[in-house]
Amino acid sequence: METILQAITIVIFTIVLQSCICIIMYIDFKNSPQWSIVYPNSAAGMVSRLCFTLVLHVQTERYVRYGLNMMKYTVNHCDKSYSPILAFLIGVSAFFLSIAITIACMIHLSAQTDTVSMASSYIAYGAICYIPLFIQVGLPQGDVLKKAVPNLKIEMHRREISKRSLVD
Repeated sequence: METILQAITIVIFTIVLQSCICIIMYIDFKNSPQWSIVYPNSAAGMVSRLCFTLVLHVQTERYVRYGLNMMKYTVNHCDKSYSPILAFLIGVSAFFLSIAITIACMIHLSAQTDTVSMASSYIAYGAICYIPLFIQVGLPQGDVLKKAVPNLKIEMHRREISKRSLVD
């Protein structure tokens, strides 16, 4: 029971941390008077903006997929989990926060014209996307979400060709 409470604490901490980062970014976008969507000064700036956005999208896609799979597994196999609510909460946070961070990065990159500032923003948002990995690293040894299941018993049944009828 103590490990489950520790896991819940870690999950709630990472969700709050990532949510606070998203809220701070929103407040910064909203309150900044000089912020606006601008076109880059050169074609290289436009291409770098497109490349950074695509690469970040590809990076966060696995977290979105992970969140969807976690929610689906929890709903379909809630009897195989010690804490289905915790498992579902991890899936929801991975799904929604990854999408929110990707959108925030696209909005932030659209306000920059310099390639160096785009690269630094991309690196910063990429680091924020790795926050859900803290859940996996911070969980106690062993899998506290899934119950132990018995080993799968596999049997092979062979037929001999001579016993099979080739002609009807």
